[in-house]
Amino acid sequence: MATGEGKTLVATLPCYLNALTGQPSFVITVNDYLARRDMEKMGQVHRFLGLTVGLIQSGMTEEERREAYSCDVVYVTNSELGFDYLRDHLALSPGQTVLPSAGSGSGEVDGFCVVDEADSVLIDEARTPLIISKQVPAPSEKYSVAKTLADALTPGIHYEVDEKNKNVVLDERGYRDCERALGIDSLFAVGPDGSAWAPYVTNAVKAKELFSKDIEYTVLEDGGEMVGVGIIDSFTGRVLDGRRWSDGLHQSIEAKEGIAVSEQSQVIAKVTYQSLFRQFSRLSGMTGTAMSDANELEGIYGIKVTPVPTALPVARRDYPDVAFKTRRAANDALVREIVNVGGGQPDGRPCLVGTTSVQQSEQIVAALAENGIATELLNALPANAARESEIIAQAGRAGVVTVATNMAGRGTDVLLGGCPSTMARIKVRAVLVDQGVIGEDAASILPPTPPEEYFPCALDEDTTFVLKDAGASIKKALGTGMTALELDELLTVATDTTESEEDPEHIIKLRDAAEIVKDAYK
Repeated sequence: MATGEGKTLVATLPCYLNALTGQPSFVITVNDYLARRDMEKMGQVHRFLGLTVGLIQSGMTEEERREAYSCDVVYVTNSELGFDYLRDHLALSPGQTVLPSAGSGSGEVDGFCVVDEADSVLIDEARTPLIISKQVPAPSEKYSVAKTLADALTPGIHYEVDEKNKNVVLDERGYRDCERALGIDSLFAVGPDGSAWAPYVTNAVKAKELFSKDIEYTVLEDGGEMVGVGIIDSFTGRVLDGRRWSDGLHQSIEAKEGIAVSEQSQVIAKVTYQSLFRQFSRLSGMTGTAMSDANELEGIYGIKVTPVPTALPVARRDYPDVAFKTRRAANDALVREIVNVGGGQPDGRPCLVGTTSVQQSEQIVAALAENGIATELLNALPANAARESEIIAQAGRAGVVTVATNMAGRGTDVLLGGCPSTMARIKVRAVLVDQGVIGEDAASILPPTPPEEYFPCALDEDTTFVLKDAGASIKKALGTGMTALELDELLTVATDTTESEEDPEHIIKLRDAAEIVKDAYK
């Protein structure tokens, strides 16, 4: 189905039908935000029809996961499902598992599975391994020496770089010079610490030649200090929280950046998405771009692709691609195009620029700034990722220029004129947090509140009073012990669901306040 034709809504039909068999239906999304959004909105349909709905989010406890997986319909990301599958196979007893069929011994996951953005998950990331590892001490001195040695080696003389296969191969001179520098007979000789020098040197050269800052990884900071290396997902542009390269490569990159070398990972369980999703007894998927992968989907998973025509003729104009010899020429042409359509002007067109890496997105922002065009930047850096919904909510307003990696291209809607509903929700959430309806620890998990100039207009005193009154009513009814997820669910009930005769007073007040704010922002 084409973009915007209603895949999320249509998915409720097969999920409901298959859940009636008594086996769970899994809806697989590409990130926590989409899983939560779909559960909050589409879950209302399933609950109305008498089904239970579960949501899996990172940071949940084992008991919370077990309870969510026991529901009729489960919303979960591909990575969370994969790691739960691995943890279940490391469990020592069925009581330590969370997936409903993990204790059956068949290896197959009983139930129906529909994968959102199926081409991305089932084809693009099919061979991506999910790994569970344990930490063992890393010899930091060896990594530091190997980094110094790698800096002294020259490509074409000491080693060859295979960029396609992400590998480097030392030649005879490379081995000989390394052995002479280290004062050893062979790089493969096992030393007193039980390891040879060869993997340390190879990883140091890989880190030098094949891994670039802000493209394959980013340096994580805390209070201005460098504290680690975060892997950037090449498909989504997101920082993969908690993921690490194995076999000492992560430590080699830390040494390259001058960061204290962390403990080393030793793999104890591994599975690819291809192997994982073939475990389901019934597998399906939905995406807007599956026809180009139709043969692979049928050959690997036995899934036939059926195109669904659009409800109305496509109004979008698709222009031919334009190729440039250099990146600089492409950037200059891009800036001219944005200036020509009025990007950055109060009455100009809204512009969304897609990039393939963090580095490229920042280069384009700098090029636009030189021409006096202010931009919103949405890329893999954690500070920007937390503001995803507020940046997207404003991206459709006249003259706004948004530069993003393709992290924002999956499942998020850019509404022309801006999205008053999302902006109203952000404002209501900010007021509720100020009112103290949620503890400090839970509030720290929420995205930061944007400055007042982010919103289309200032709220009058009457609207502010109604908002604060709703906050006081919630605090009285529910106390101050809500989690961040519970606050999100409360906001969804107040802003996205229809009224019910059974709604308590604090929900009615919050819904009325949110509606007033939304009307003010239209």
